[in-house]
Amino acid sequence: MRRYFRDVNDNLVLAVEQVHNLDDVLNSVLQARLAQVSIDQNNDMRKIAAWAGIAAVWTAIAGIYGMNFDYIPSCIGSSATPGRSA
Repeated sequence: MRRYFRDVNDNLVLAVEQVHNLDDVLNSVLQARLAQVSIDQNNDMRKIAAWAGIAAVWTAIAGIYGMNFDYIPSCIGSSATPGRSA
């Protein structure tokens, strides 16, 4: 009877070791995928920030020259509105 339980115990120890090994492998794969997703999101955010910066320039220009002025601000003189707003 002891021999049977010793065999069962050995099989149980092997199964537990295999489960731990597979758990480590799965955690490694998961961490690698999460790192890859993080890098992809970082690249996307760089592109979005670049386009937002480009749009901000045109929005500022449209905001200044789109106001209801009697004259265009840059034509008034040396103290023009774009210089004051910066």
